[in-house]
Formats: sequence, structure tokens, C-alpha cells
Amino acid sequence: MSAIKSGRVCIITAGRDAGKKCIIVSPKSDSMLNVKVGSKARTISIRHIEPTMDAVTQKE
Repeated sequence: MSAIKSGRVCIITAGRDAGKKCIIVSPKSDSMLNVKVGSKARTISIRHIEPTMDAVTQKE
């Protein structure tokens, strides 16, 4: 999916963080992503996020 790439802002749709915004840090595998929720790093399934039109630039 072209919408699933680093820096994309998404909304989590399932789990304890449901309804919160997150930023995709990197893909972990075909179905899992490393994301940042606030100051916490999480690994979540692609099925549990909804991409938005917003994106951020990340400092290396």
C-alpha cells in the first residue's frame, strides 16, 4: 500500500490505544508496523490502523 509508509499519521482503530493518533516509524514485516504513540513505541498490525492524509518529516 502506498499509504503505509514512514512518516504517515494514522488513527489506531483497535486495542487499548484505539482512537489515538500515531506515526508510522517503519514496517516490521508484511503485516506489522513499528509506530510511535505519543512518546511510546509500539508494534501493531496494519489491520488496526486507518491512514490519514497527513504526513510528517522525520529527522534521521
